[in-house]
Amino acid sequence: MKNTNQNGKTKQSKKSKEASIKLIIAACLFPFVMAFFSVIGITIFLLIMALIPQKGIPLEKKNL
Repeated sequence: MKNTNQNGKTKQSKKSKEASIKLIIAACLFPFVMAFFSVIGITIFLLIMALIPQKGIPLEKKNL
């Protein structure tokens, strides 16, 4: 049998309430954390691409 209060609502333990609040906070912060790591990843990728010398015909030797 479930523990219910006078209004018929199920009682929730203190630990369960704390866990629920932490889960809600984590769910709200998740998009911001993912955006942060995406920006960091893109920045690292662009830095690596800028530092690697590009192969091809040098500009001075191109015949136009």
